[in-house]
Amino acid sequence: MKTRVIRPAIAWFVLGIALSCWGCATGTQAFTNPEADLSAITRVAVIPFENYTSAQFAGEKVTTIYIAELLSSIAVDVVEPGEVARVLQKSNVIGSTLSQSDIKSVGASLQADTLIFGSVQEYGRERFRNESYPVVSVNVRWVDVNTGTIIFMGTASDQGSPKVPVIDVGEEQLFSVLTRNVCRKLIDMVE
Repeated sequence: MKTRVIRPAIAWFVLGIALSCWGCATGTQAFTNPEADLSAITRVAVIPFENYTSAQFAGEKVTTIYIAELLSSIAVDVVEPGEVARVLQKSNVIGSTLSQSDIKSVGASLQADTLIFGSVQEYGRERFRNESYPVVSVNVRWVDVNTGTIIFMGTASDQGSPKVPVIDVGEEQLFSVLTRNVCRKLIDMVE
């Protein structure tokens, strides 16, 4: 077998292309429980996503977009978010720190067979050298209410280009596009 030698000029050209695309890289990672039958899921409840960023309302924005993408992509019933909030408040449960008995109780109250938890890991601008670019990163996990086990867990991220001009209205619109892309990736992993 003949080995190819890459000339230094070609290597620098390839490295230059890789660095110029730094702001347009995306990433995904997923786990699906091999014993889970995702096709048997008929009704889900999306718990409001936790926000681990400094961006105010990022959790609420991502939760809303995730639900919209879920409704347009998968044939499941989604519990109305207001009903989810009411049951969580009534149950005195906060965030994604539910015990197995809480998961069963909340699932039964919402008549859901699966609870979907999420967290926003990044929702802001990253700096690379002298440029910055928008980035969105979200984790999601689907939990079976009967067993309390994780049946699906995924993470996805998307980044814009550092060449995008920063304009208030345009910036928010760009984050919505990136968030939609990330949510779509997460839902596509489940299908």
